[in-house]
Amino acid sequence: MSIKQERIGPLLVMTGEAQRQEFDAKDATPVRVAFPTAFRRPPLVQLGIVGLDDNNNQALRLRVQALNVSEEGFDLQMYTWHTTKLFQVVVQWTALGESRF
Repeated sequence: MSIKQERIGPLLVMTGEAQRQEFDAKDATPVRVAFPTAFRRPPLVQLGIVGLDDNNNQALRLRVQALNVSEEGFDLQMYTWHTTKLFQVVVQWTALGESRF
């Protein structure tokens, strides 16, 4: 997972991408995203789904959330429910907050 970062005055902006492969409703294991540089306080995190491969014989159900956001990182939760099986989900994220330095 490559993470890009840029300082804009007192702000720190980081972007990255994370993915999960082959999971269903029974598997809700989050992906831990660690920031290479800590923020002064927990940043705002925005998520966007940029890739999705599903089983076209089932209904598509997907939820993505940034949980446990801290100065050092967050847990990216990607989960589904009922009978949905996903082969791959790719999420792009952006974190924006005050730089620690």
